[in-house]
Amino acid sequence: SDRTAATFTIRLLLCHFFSEETLDWLKRFAAYELNDNQRTALVFVLLLAGNTVVSYSVEIRMYSMALCATALAYLYANELVKEPVRKNWLPLTFWTVIGIYTNYFAAFALVFLWLVLLGWCRKQKRIKAWFCYAMACVILYLPWVITVLTNYGSITDYDTGLTVKRIIQFFAFPF
Repeated sequence: SDRTAATFTIRLLLCHFFSEETLDWLKRFAAYELNDNQRTALVFVLLLAGNTVVSYSVEIRMYSMALCATALAYLYANELVKEPVRKNWLPLTFWTVIGIYTNYFAAFALVFLWLVLLGWCRKQKRIKAWFCYAMACVILYLPWVITVLTNYGSITDYDTGLTVKRIIQFFAFPF
């Protein structure tokens, strides 16, 4: 253990999350000559989708998958800024829609990302491309909105009133 170089932490991380089989699997990607961002995303996805994380519970999968989709959208947004071509717009759109479908919390980060991209597109005079891909996201998300609006009237016995009893139950739940 070397406190200045954090050797112990790195070894603990590798032993906990990665086996030798996992490291061998990662070596197979060497032929693709991935850049630093792509290698980081690959390890990030592996950490989120690995058995250690997924085995905790059903709920955590939804959050980790939404986080993964959001991270991949941010990665492709970064690639888009470097090279504004269709091969970067399409995965950005795909991962945006997947992230929002997986968990609506991802929508906050992804809408922020698209607003930042709107500002960048205005400077680069690429508003038309931004608008087309943003509309594609909206159109691909419409089936969920239609389903919610259709089923909203069928929900019965759902009381949203805030009472003292509900507040106490909320804070008492973890105990």
